[in-house]
Amino acid sequence: MIQTFHFKFDNMISMTENSFSSAKTLVINAKKSIEEIARKDGLSGIPTGFIDLDRLTSGWQNSELIVIASQSGIGKTSLILSMIRNIGIDYKIPLALFTPEMTSQQVIYKLMCQETKIPIKKLRDGSLESYEWELLSVKVKSLEEAQIFIDDTAKLNIFSLKEKIKNLIINSDVRIIFIDNIHLIEIDDSQKRSYLTREQELSIIIRELKSYSKEFSIPIVAVSQLSREIEKRIGCHKRPILSDLRGSGTIEEVADIVSFIYRPEYYKIDEWDDEEHTPTQDQAEFIVAKNRNGALDQIRLKFINNLGRFENLDEFDSTLDSLPSKMGLQNNNPFLTPNEAFGSNMNSFEEDDSDVPF
Repeated sequence: MIQTFHFKFDNMISMTENSFSSAKTLVINAKKSIEEIARKDGLSGIPTGFIDLDRLTSGWQNSELIVIASQSGIGKTSLILSMIRNIGIDYKIPLALFTPEMTSQQVIYKLMCQETKIPIKKLRDGSLESYEWELLSVKVKSLEEAQIFIDDTAKLNIFSLKEKIKNLIINSDVRIIFIDNIHLIEIDDSQKRSYLTREQELSIIIRELKSYSKEFSIPIVAVSQLSREIEKRIGCHKRPILSDLRGSGTIEEVADIVSFIYRPEYYKIDEWDDEEHTPTQDQAEFIVAKNRNGALDQIRLKFINNLGRFENLDEFDSTLDSLPSKMGLQNNNPFLTPNEAFGSNMNSFEEDDSDVPF
């Protein structure tokens, strides 16, 4: 009897000790982390490929929930797909995307468009010129090799999502999760009650996402929509603010970073509201409106409309610069067959009729 009690008591002490860390241990670990960060040129988290954003945040950090919000048509899906392309291809970091709205095939089409810089319409109808077939053959290999995992479950519930994330981390070493978007996530029917409003459901969902980021020590990047009130705003700009978040104040409260995409061109505004009145054509602004562990900023990016792609503003190269010259092509026929380009039949892709921006 005494031994049994003693055993249980020891276990209780062990469990208690495991839930706490001493200051000494934390300081030692922090010093090691700082040394590792210094060797990585100051990036402690996962780089997005957007230079000014990575300088601001040091990359997306483990255990953080990052929300990216905008109105429909502004390009929030294009932005996260641009991040996914940069992270998965340039930095070769395993990642996963949950997309209840789009099919996985539609996502791949859009990633192929971004990677090859061939307009998605041409990819859909196969009307590629010789140099574009060659470009597709070369460029698509990097996408094939990227460890990008896509889950297009239409009815994604927040509690089954936890097990999916766990399996991706264990089996595929996934290091960052993207969700497009939180307004399409559901809660279990058993959790629903007649007195729960959609706002209350969203509150549950956002808190669960934050808990998953902490439990699995990974960044979770989630897309959110904005309310339509922004369209009624009087003034020379429609730049989003925190109160424009749709559906739940919990998003602002719980998320570590809340950011917005603003494209003045969408609102027929052709000049920025800066002292120089610079043109807004093909430009966007990534607004970090809340940053629990850092500064706030408004970061200009390049937006290539027909490719649904975001790039660093000062490193933008035109699509034509990246394409092989048409001069010197041996084949006078401007169109190649898939067999001529790839040496074998291409698998047919599911057609995607969605418009750009995504």
